Amino acid sequence: MITTLTQSQILGFSNVTVRIKNEARDSRPILEAIGLQLERGETLGIVGGSGSGKSTLLRLAAGVLTPGLVLDQGEVTTVGKNLLVATPAERSNIYGSVVALVAQSIGESLTPHLTVLSHFRDTVSGEAVDERVLESLAEVGLGGEKYLHRYPHQLSGGERQRVLLALALVRSPQLLLLDEPTSALDVSIGSEVLTTIDRLQRSRGFALVCVSHDLGVVSQISKRIAVMNQGRIVELGQTSQVLRSPSHEYTKALVSSIPKLDQRIRESSSQSNETVLV
Repeated sequence: MITTLTQSQILGFSNVTVRIKNEARDSRPILEAIGLQLERGETLGIVGGSGSGKSTLLRLAAGVLTPGLVLDQGEVTTVGKNLLVATPAERSNIYGSVVALVAQSIGESLTPHLTVLSHFRDTVSGEAVDERVLESLAEVGLGGEKYLHRYPHQLSGGERQRVLLALALVRSPQLLLLDEPTSALDVSIGSEVLTTIDRLQRSRGFALVCVSHDLGVVSQISKRIAVMNQGRIVELGQTSQVLRSPSHEYTKALVSSIPKLDQRIRESSSQSNETVLV
C-alpha cells in the first residue's frame, strides 16, 4: 500500500525504519520511525551530528538505500510511487525530472577525464544541447563558453559545486536534495553558493531539502528545520521558532554552540511570532 500524499505535497516519509544488515534486532536503528511530509515549493533543512542518520534519510528521498543497510519498515513516496520498491525504470523516470540529488563529495561526483559539457550529455538530449548547458551554467553563476570544455581539476571547489548544481537542475526537478553543500568550501564561497541556491529556489519554485551538520547553513536557506539525533527527528518546526525557542535539549545545545547565531536569533526574537509545527 502506497501512502497517499495531498496534491500540495511532493515527498512523504511514513514510519521509515532502517537498520544495519544482519545486526541484532534490539540494536539501535540508523533511522527509527521517521514520519515527515514536504510541501511543494517548501524549503526544509535537516541538521544533526555525525551518525544522526541525516544523510541516510536524504538518500532515501532519492530512492537510494545505502549499501549495508536494510529497510525494516515504511515508505518513501513521491508522485504516487514508493521509491523504496520502485523498479529501476520507474526510478530512472523520477530521478532528474522529479527528484535530483547533489551529493556531498564534490571531488568524487565529477568524472576527472570528462569535460563539463560531457557531464551534461548523459542528462540533456535533443537539439541545442550546448545552448541549454550554457543557460544552466549561467544560472548558477558560471557564464561563458570557457566552462564547457574545462575538466574538473581546472575548476575551483566553488565552481565544481556550481556545476553539480547546474547538472541537478538542468531537467527542472520538482525537488532538489543537497547533502552538506558547503562542507568542502571556505566560508565566503560557501555563503555565495547558498545565496545562489536560495535565488534559484525562489525563482523556480522547486522544493528543497538541505542536510548539514551546520545549523547556520540550514537556517540560511530553510523555512523549516528538522533536528536529528540518533536516527530520530527530535524537533521539527519553523526555522525562526526552532532556533529562537528550541524545546529539545539536543537542539538547545546546537543553538548555544554557535554564539553568533544565538545572538542574531535573540536580537530578532521580537520580530516573529511563528509557531512550532510538530
